[in-house]
Amino acid sequence: MSRLTLLLSTLLALLAPSLLVGCPTPSGDDDDAVDDDDDDAAGPCADVTDVTGSINGASVSGNTSGPTDSLTGSCGSAESSAPEVVFELTAPEDGVIIASTANAGTDFDTVVYVLGACDDASTEIACDDDGGGQGPSVVSFDAVAGQTYFIVVDGYDGAGNFELSIAQVICGDGDVAGGEQCDDGNTESGDGCDSSCAWECDDDTYEPNTTVDEATPLTGNAWPQTTEDLVLCPADLNEEFQVFVDFFEVTVAEGEYLEVEVQGGASLTTECADQVLSLAILDAEINNLGGGDTTEGTCAAAAAEPEEPGTYLIAVFGGDQTTGPQDYALYVDIGTSVCGDGDETGIEECDDGNVTPGDGCTATCKLEDATCPIDGDATTNVDGSNITGSTAAGADAHAPTTCGDSEGAPDAAYELTMPEDGPVIVSLDNAGTDYDTIMYVRQTCLDPGSEIACNDDGPKGLSSVLFFDAVKDVTYTIVIDGYGDASGAYEMSLSVPVCGDTTVDINESCDDGNQTPGDGCENDCTITPVCSYDADDDLGVLASGSTTTHSVTLEAGGDTLPDLTCSDVAGGDAMVRFEVTAAGTLTVDFTQDGDVQMGLFADDGTCAEAVCLDAGLGSTEGTLTATVQAGVHFLVLDSFAAGDEGTVGLTITAP
Repeated sequence: MSRLTLLLSTLLALLAPSLLVGCPTPSGDDDDAVDDDDDDAAGPCADVTDVTGSINGASVSGNTSGPTDSLTGSCGSAESSAPEVVFELTAPEDGVIIASTANAGTDFDTVVYVLGACDDASTEIACDDDGGGQGPSVVSFDAVAGQTYFIVVDGYDGAGNFELSIAQVICGDGDVAGGEQCDDGNTESGDGCDSSCAWECDDDTYEPNTTVDEATPLTGNAWPQTTEDLVLCPADLNEEFQVFVDFFEVTVAEGEYLEVEVQGGASLTTECADQVLSLAILDAEINNLGGGDTTEGTCAAAAAEPEEPGTYLIAVFGGDQTTGPQDYALYVDIGTSVCGDGDETGIEECDDGNVTPGDGCTATCKLEDATCPIDGDATTNVDGSNITGSTAAGADAHAPTTCGDSEGAPDAAYELTMPEDGPVIVSLDNAGTDYDTIMYVRQTCLDPGSEIACNDDGPKGLSSVLFFDAVKDVTYTIVIDGYGDASGAYEMSLSVPVCGDTTVDINESCDDGNQTPGDGCENDCTITPVCSYDADDDLGVLASGSTTTHSVTLEAGGDTLPDLTCSDVAGGDAMVRFEVTAAGTLTVDFTQDGDVQMGLFADDGTCAEAVCLDAGLGSTEGTLTATVQAGVHFLVLDSFAAGDEGTVGLTITAP
């Protein structure tokens, strides 16, 4: 977020609903009540509204439409003939005043400028055209207490409605605005924010560590260890991530956990409740493995058990750049968790000294639900009658772990035991469901960690639909829950999908009414891989570093290959096969006279689409690049839609 955007957001939050004020008196109706030539000559300075009372208060609305155009600011359009409206204010205190038309009530391209004397352009103090983005204006100036200023709302080349907000930046009022770095509600120094609302901070001895490459290594023969006297200062701003951050790195062995906590500091933020800090555990690719923040006064904490041994990063950061310096201590523990030893470590949610389930702590040291009321057995309803009921009067016994957000919603639970292995579809997308549902399936009712399927919103709306592969004679628990605290009536249907019945079920990619492989839809109702089709053209082996040219003409009605992810259906397509001898970057430059998309596939067993390029309608040329391994590859050319076919010229450069 830019400093300007942050400033505007702060102002919008501070300012109350608009206060409509009258437009300037139209020409021909001045105070002398006589229709004479001085009416047109009076200009906007003859009817000025005092808006001193709107400083840090209600915004002012009006309209510039009218015949008057006697003022022009130094910014914007020098040839503007747009009319203007003038306001005056007297600064109540010394400090920066910000006047902005970047508000909802402004509907035209404004110019705003400030004058010391209303009718004297040479007294201009500040002027802004598009400081609030294209259209609205934001102007700021240093005001002196008791001095009167004239704010002019003008148009770049037109007129319209405006909403003008006025705020004065006052150090010590608790609002960070204007050029303030901080504002802690006072003008005392020594507390991280000085008397002029600038940060004061002595950084810690572990700097620099504001980038990943500068991460401070933490080592020790014994864990846990606590590193004291750490501080986030203004100098810790990471330009890439746009947060204040300290990075640390640790080495984790196979099977070990990493547990981290940010604790209170020595002077500035002695308690976690005083901090506004976040914490993250990252791998080498900056993937987040766990995190936390200081919400509700709790210390930020995170834990992870990495799948691979190696070096991992700990990031302590403050995302709000207007927050003053934060000091803290960093607690780090590395070790091996043993569920059932009575010592809660790593990602264990509990450890009651045993591995017996059903006592509140599972055999994998996860917290269990307290109770598991069962509303019925759904086994006989598979491919039979639907189950109806309501959660409105139920208890909140469970919550999902892998989808949705269920905070206080009552739920219902049903058991299901299948006589054969295979997929089962469970759907609440039926006429009897009247609220926003979440549905999930557990292998053990009390154990949230045994969740194997979860769905918040189904394919058609807020009613949940899911499928899972059931194992014969295993009893599963299906939980019907609500989003947030929602509850209501439900109608649940259960079915066993059949591949080859022409109906594409939720667990199927296709269903062509048969179980014949190689015809576009396989006998398990998955789409036939591109690599199973015969190529239209085979370019053979491309020598490393060589460049090969080729031309392909797509024919209307020739839709024989699976559609690319970036293409529509029914357009003509073609496939080119080639082999590269080395790994590296493959480049395909192309020209086209139609609207063609390109997808690259590797004949590596998965035949997954590696890249899909849509050059865009009207684009006559483009370039596809991809990192590839040595081996056979397929380039699929697919018209975006029927009628978009054409000729494509290819220039392929092998790695």
